[in-house]
Amino acid sequence: MTDSLMFDAIVLAGGRGSRLGLVDKATLDVGDGPLLDRVLEAVSKARRIAVVGPQRELPPTVRQVRENPVFGGPTAAVVTGLQVLADEPSPWTVVLGCDLPLAGEAVPLLLADLERDGATLKDGNGRTQWVAGIYRSSSLYRAADALGDPTDQPLRALLGALDVRTVTAPGRVSQDVDTWDHVSDWNEYFTEGEADE
Repeated sequence: MTDSLMFDAIVLAGGRGSRLGLVDKATLDVGDGPLLDRVLEAVSKARRIAVVGPQRELPPTVRQVRENPVFGGPTAAVVTGLQVLADEPSPWTVVLGCDLPLAGEAVPLLLADLERDGATLKDGNGRTQWVAGIYRSSSLYRAADALGDPTDQPLRALLGALDVRTVTAPGRVSQDVDTWDHVSDWNEYFTEGEADE
């Protein structure tokens, strides 16, 4: 990665949180603060940031928009984020879920050795983590135009045809937060890390 690399960021923060009892996942405290704050810090070098989800108290430089339709799924959220940034897109666009506690470690992995249409993380089971990726913006916009209605479409429908490099994420870097057990596990992880310092 070079310091001159220009990228925008889309952060998906509008899910229902159904496995968390409809709690707003983005506001959950994990480690030393809310999940969304951790992800925004990870993309703080982005030229522009769009957070797709309900309105929250965020820095004024962050563009906030609700996915259309509301709860239309992650693909609809990515397309909505692209529309917000379409006036002057950067060459690259990082796409992250708001529930990646180690987003600060994920982003440098994604920004390294960029080529083709971008890069995504894959987990220890070999699954592609589409919402832990960086994509060539021109390719991403073309894919969105070709998709048509993104409502309830799988992310693979939007991103699967792109020529991306998959990066095996070390340790827990690609692991997200979906359940209360995950929240407990992550808080234990960060507490143990602080104790080791």
